[in-house]
Amino acid sequence: MSSKKRSLLQRLFNKTNEPIKLDKRRVEREALSIPVTATVSTRTINNAVAINLSPLGLYVQASPAPPRGNVINLSFKNPVSKSPPVNIVGRVVWNSRTPKEGMGIEIDPRQTTAEALQQYHSMVLYYARKPVLDTLQDPVS
Repeated sequence: MSSKKRSLLQRLFNKTNEPIKLDKRRVEREALSIPVTATVSTRTINNAVAINLSPLGLYVQASPAPPRGNVINLSFKNPVSKSPPVNIVGRVVWNSRTPKEGMGIEIDPRQTTAEALQQYHSMVLYYARKPVLDTLQDPVS
């Protein structure tokens, strides 16, 4: 396991007391490709893909991307079969129009249950260890 992966695992499960070396991001991100269903208010965005995940936030390719400041509900198919979906709540903190439309989302730990946050962290860990870019089924509806 690379030191980058080990560092991500440590951050996911708070297993380190070492200071985090900061660049522009507060924590490392894992480049993955996970289908997600995004809901803003009463509008559902299907065919969205989370491609850049960390314990604190993620980037989601989706069109049309909702404006900054919107609360967004994200539902991921749980990689453990027959388990309920992983549902987290976040806030759109920035938008991208090119090269592909999408949004940066900050996870809101006050609106997301502790259990859901743990499931999200476990899901990121699962996909980081076992990338399945093209074999995932459709996102949860």
